[in-house]
Amino acid sequence: MTEAAVAVAFAVATVVVVAVLRRAADQRRALERRVDELGAAVLLGASQRADSAAALDRLERSLRAIPQGVVIWDAEGHEVFRNDVAAAFVGARHADALVGRAIWELLTDALAGTPQQRDLDLFGPPPRRVAISAVGLDDGAVICGAVAVIDDVSERRRLEAVRRDFVANISHELKTPVGALGLLAETITAETDPAVTRRLAERMTGEAFRVARIIDDLLDLTRIEAEESAVREPIGAHAVVAEAVERIRPLADTRSITLDVGGVARRHILRGDRRQLVSAIGNLLENACKYSEDGS
Repeated sequence: MTEAAVAVAFAVATVVVVAVLRRAADQRRALERRVDELGAAVLLGASQRADSAAALDRLERSLRAIPQGVVIWDAEGHEVFRNDVAAAFVGARHADALVGRAIWELLTDALAGTPQQRDLDLFGPPPRRVAISAVGLDDGAVICGAVAVIDDVSERRRLEAVRRDFVANISHELKTPVGALGLLAETITAETDPAVTRRLAERMTGEAFRVARIIDDLLDLTRIEAEESAVREPIGAHAVVAEAVERIRPLADTRSITLDVGGVARRHILRGDRRQLVSAIGNLLENACKYSEDGS
């Protein structure tokens, strides 16, 4: 073989080797990229799983913290979650056993696609009312579970009953003085005797005082329901007593009852709600006037 032929063969071999090495390098880089992509996917999947687990943990802690009972079933009707409030109805006896049975029935219907709601009156002691609602959980296509919420509404119903009774009583209490005011005003317009007019005016003052007292009670109820804290401020004891006496004086005058106030020094200071303190002392004075003899 001539030197030229050897040179040509060597050049061809060199080109082939370089091509093979380059192809191998390209394959290695492609493999490295694939490995990197797979690793990133694995890490991302692990991160997503960790986030999902953390979210589920937060959800479970939230459901355990709420005051209502919560029970969750899967698509096969197996219980997957029950918070502490709802756990009280597992294996319960007497009235709570009725709640446990109702939860099972309502979840069964909800799993079949029919939302349910039921109120149970449990005879105590103490008597209770429990509201149970159940709905199906779907993934947009089929029902994949059901959830029931159990709420003890006894205190809420009791407060509603108290409010209804209070409104009825207040309405009855207001009708009497308002009716009396109208009658007294009508009588005064036709009265010419100054002495009679004066007595009628004093009666009107007393009835107006009764209306004001009822309105004060309504304002107190509104403040209590709004859970507003009482305004506590330094106030002289003598000022509280003096204001209460002035409020009740028209009633005392109509019965010729003398109010003798003494022994309250100006240096005595207390901290409290001025309006409520005046109202409390006024109640005592009003009762004293009502049940004392005329002219006493």
